Amino acid sequence: MWTSGCLVVCMLIFAVSYIRLGSKINTDAVKLVELSARQQMLIEKITKGALEIKVAIGADDWDTVETSLGQVAIDHQAWGDIHQKLRNNRSNSFSVEGSNTIQEYFDRIHYSHSQVSQALDEIELVGRSVIRRAPYIDQATHDRIVVATDNVIEQEPAYLESMNEIVSLYVLNASHSSAHATASIRKSLWLLLAALTAAFLIGVAPRYRILVTEAARLQGSLSRAHEAANARWHFLASLGHEFRTPMNSIIGFAGLLANEDQDKLTEEGHANMILESGRGLMYLIEDIIDMSAIEAGGLKVSPCVTDPHKIFSELSDTFTPLAQDKGLEFRTFIDCSCPASITTDDQRLKQIISKIVGNAIKFTQTGSVELHAALEEICGKSMFVVRVVDTGIGVDADDAIRIFEPFERVESGMNREHDGAGLGLTVAHALACQLGGDLTIETAPGAGSFVTISVDPGEYTAQSESTPEMSKAETVADYEVLESKIILLIEDGEDNQRLISHYLTKAGCRIQLAENGQVGIDRYMTVEGSAQPVDLILMDMQMPVMDGFEATSILRKKGAKVPIIGVSAHTSADDRTRCLEAGCDEYLTKPISKSLLLDTCAMWISKQEASESDESLPSQAA
Repeated sequence: MWTSGCLVVCMLIFAVSYIRLGSKINTDAVKLVELSARQQMLIEKITKGALEIKVAIGADDWDTVETSLGQVAIDHQAWGDIHQKLRNNRSNSFSVEGSNTIQEYFDRIHYSHSQVSQALDEIELVGRSVIRRAPYIDQATHDRIVVATDNVIEQEPAYLESMNEIVSLYVLNASHSSAHATASIRKSLWLLLAALTAAFLIGVAPRYRILVTEAARLQGSLSRAHEAANARWHFLASLGHEFRTPMNSIIGFAGLLANEDQDKLTEEGHANMILESGRGLMYLIEDIIDMSAIEAGGLKVSPCVTDPHKIFSELSDTFTPLAQDKGLEFRTFIDCSCPASITTDDQRLKQIISKIVGNAIKFTQTGSVELHAALEEICGKSMFVVRVVDTGIGVDADDAIRIFEPFERVESGMNREHDGAGLGLTVAHALACQLGGDLTIETAPGAGSFVTISVDPGEYTAQSESTPEMSKAETVADYEVLESKIILLIEDGEDNQRLISHYLTKAGCRIQLAENGQVGIDRYMTVEGSAQPVDLILMDMQMPVMDGFEATSILRKKGAKVPIIGVSAHTSADDRTRCLEAGCDEYLTKPISKSLLLDTCAMWISKQEASESDESLPSQAA
């Protein structure tokens, strides 16, 4: 009885300590980081709104003045409410060691907040007066608006700098809290061990060993959870910057294109900046999705017959201009042992190589980047091996190991020179392993990097003697086949309807639109058998009323032989398989490039015409 009571008391002590640890793992700090991020977003919106008011008044655009005043007032109120919450919570979430420092930053923020609030009150007061008197505005009133707006703009950098420092202190304090909590649990573990020793002396040695093992396991789990939480805090703190930077370019240059008269060359420059920022944002989103799949154990690949020469040709076309823009040489070498074809996931292989080559160009200032491919024996097995060699900055041995961890970067803080969320190498390494190989790096500071990517080639075809070492595989799509063809676009998104219709109309197609699967079926059946039937269907897979999977399945059951190309924002192998099983002939993922869309449509229309021609031959012979 005494032994059981002793064990119950020990377990209660351990449970209380565990709960205390859970409550200390930075709940307050996470909340304050979120509030701080919202403050940063609001001050940026407020500054932008104030600037819009200033510009609109100068241009006599009173509708914009009134709209912007309303939005600034709403943001100002929300900004003030969150500021008060941060002031109320600052003393409850920080240890004594950090209280003086946090008070200094809050004093700076409070000063900036007061200055900005006074300026915003002035803007709102004068702005409302200006609207009532518009378009008659005297110079003194205009100057008051300009001074108030300039005050907001001047205070924004200081406010953001102090807020970033506070976020860093939140993360640091969270680490200290976890350390204190860990110390608490260790004390409880000592009490538990003492009690178990007493129980052991009276014959409970087996139970003692079980409990000690479990305690050690829990301690290790807590340490790993603490390390992972710290990494995620740093990642989330920098993620906002990685998203806001390209979004700022997209919104800013789109505004210039929409609101200003410019020559064609300038407009093309703005459009290219929007495209580049959009691609960067897309790559970041893809990395986050892949990282989530890796952590959930759901990362999948779809092996198929792949031409490595074609992949290298495409990579050369993509990265040669980027290297030349930096004054670098980009060279590609394919060994004679390289197979004519291998069996692997071509998109994932290209994704891995692209990430490594992209990093090599990013971190190389002078010299060259080289890409090598060969079939080699590794541990008695044939492997397709790609090596990326650069003359870049390199990293030391410890950093070379750390950069493969999720959310880790060699550079950190506000003074880093290169953008990035710290996910690329983690994703690339996981994909290489998923393809039956590995990814390793040899590097040293100032000596460049030597990255080796190996994948299982599966069933491969050896290179024939007549095949050149570098196959350019340049093909020119025959878009003439699209001329006057009728394409039924089943898509619920108005923006996507306009964009895809524009691509196809420019290629000579005639477009019919349907906003969901049911309408699409009705439109198809109406013209089927007529003099102008549908030549191809572009089917969005996720729509209201009836989705693309159900619509495709119904069309096939009704005997529709028209090519159906599925279109979706979902990119996993399972989504592609489900689409093809529903009856689609091909599957494209958003965002879709113009060339890929036209190539795919032209290919399937050509196949359909060839098939119909073959079917008509027997009847003609008869």
